[in-house]
Amino acid sequence: MTRLSSTLVLASVMLAAVAAAGAACASSADVDQIDYVAIQQTGTNNQATIAGGGHVTLHQSGDGNQASVKQAAPAQETALLNQLGRNNAVTLTQSGDGNAVELAQFGADNHATLHQQGASSAANFASLAQVGADNSASLTQSGDHNFAFQMQDGVGDVQSIVQTGSHNSAAYTQLGDDLPDLGIVQTGGMSVTVVQTGSPFGHK
Repeated sequence: MTRLSSTLVLASVMLAAVAAAGAACASSADVDQIDYVAIQQTGTNNQATIAGGGHVTLHQSGDGNQASVKQAAPAQETALLNQLGRNNAVTLTQSGDGNAVELAQFGADNHATLHQQGASSAANFASLAQVGADNSASLTQSGDHNFAFQMQDGVGDVQSIVQTGSHNSAAYTQLGDDLPDLGIVQTGGMSVTVVQTGSPFGHK
């Protein structure tokens, strides 16, 4: 075998190895966005599905994380999503004008579902952070000028917020494990702040 042949064979083997490694570590992104989208994924088997006409910035690092964002166009929705860990999932739906979401999930098997619907010239805002594992959070906003902040730090916590109307604001923080959902529902111009600490019934 000539030196050239040996070189070609070695190059073919190296390319095959790189392709195999890429397939094993592949993450996928399905984008149908008419405005702005920036996606950064590191790790294995992360999935991103982006559709609509707003602004989306997504960072996923780890294994098996999933993000689905659907924005109605034309509008000025903004989504900043950050997931670090494994098997975290977020589903975000935005429609209307001026909606904004900042979400961060760190840990494993955390799930978040957010729905924002704003009237013309409305500006809903939501910031949701989950740290730990097996946490579940949901948020529904409709109307205008709603604000919601949700924070869970622990394992197996569940929380939900529903806002309808105008000028609502809510802050719902849970610390501990296996904390139940208080089911915050707001209609009209109210402000609610709730904090839970510890584990239910004093058990750890």
